[in-house]
Amino acid sequence: MAIFDNLFGNIGLFGNEPGTSGSINDFKSSFVTDVARPNKFDVEIPVPITLIPFRGMSRILKMRCENAELPSRTFATADRKIGSNPVEKFPYQPTYNDVALTFIVGDDMNERIFFDTWQEFINPTYSFNFTYKTDYVSNITINQYDVENDKSYSVTLMDAYPVSVNQLDLDWSADGHHKLTVVFAYSYWMNNSVQALGTSLLLSVISRITAALGGIGSLGTFGDEADLDNPFTTIGNDNTGRSGYDGYDDSGSSWFGGSDGLVEEPFPLEYESGQDYYEESGPFQYSEWDGY
Repeated sequence: MAIFDNLFGNIGLFGNEPGTSGSINDFKSSFVTDVARPNKFDVEIPVPITLIPFRGMSRILKMRCENAELPSRTFATADRKIGSNPVEKFPYQPTYNDVALTFIVGDDMNERIFFDTWQEFINPTYSFNFTYKTDYVSNITINQYDVENDKSYSVTLMDAYPVSVNQLDLDWSADGHHKLTVVFAYSYWMNNSVQALGTSLLLSVISRITAALGGIGSLGTFGDEADLDNPFTTIGNDNTGRSGYDGYDDSGSSWFGGSDGLVEEPFPLEYESGQDYYEESGPFQYSEWDGY
């Protein structure tokens, strides 16, 4: 351990002196109050109106849920390779994974009865015809609390319903209690924090602006002009998805996006936003491109 202490001390990662760069005190002070605890949570499951006989189960399930998980979100991607450039991944679809909740089961087995009834309503065994989704879904909220028991994070699973009610094992030698795990599917989840709502609003405004501009691609800042003398300067987006390249195709010829036919043209002496682009050294092949 001493060798690691010396190493970290030399590089300033975990110095021993208070106030030194990367000291233990700095690490501790990086947390506003404390670390987040996985046992500080609860789950709210509103009972669908079609299951009104179980209207009191929402409160019971909130107290009985002993294991939960904050949901994940992943992007399905497609690989795309243009010329000799490296393969890039482009997202095309979000994926929301199912969430499993585990409940302590009372001696009256009401928890199991409730979820059995919920699934029976979704697909009744007397006909095996599925009912309308809007009649059996519920918005489930998972809350995380801090060490002061104030809500610090909250997500809502939109249009959730049980896709799997796991088995309960019976064993003469067991001396514990039943734990019922139910897996929920849902359409998507939402972050309920004020910060997330503000970010969503900001992103919505930015999205509208970029849509009006046709996408800002890899523009550094608004109002920057392209440096036509530097083949590695980023100047914006193009119709072929080659955002971030400065008008040079794989053969070295100048290009500025677009998939229209290439033509020979004379060149202007200066760059102007919104115009076609030309080299200052002479004519070259180009295709039409909307400048920014």
